[in-house]
Amino acid sequence: MIHDGVTAFPGVVDAHVILTANGVKHRQAAEIVLHGTHSVLKALEETSDLYAATDLAVTKLDSQCRKAK
Repeated sequence: MIHDGVTAFPGVVDAHVILTANGVKHRQAAEIVLHGTHSVLKALEETSDLYAATDLAVTKLDSQCRKAK
């Protein structure tokens, strides 16, 4: 999934994916950062389900990639 977003945004130099599970509040977070030659795109989503948070972050990043083209 993330690979599609990287190929849709030419000039990507580096990608970081950070997944966090907070046991106390039962919150899961997915943060994706794409470093491009001229810009940095970042998406952060937090839900009770890690898979849902990842999907939402990828969707948000996909939207940012389309706007940045």
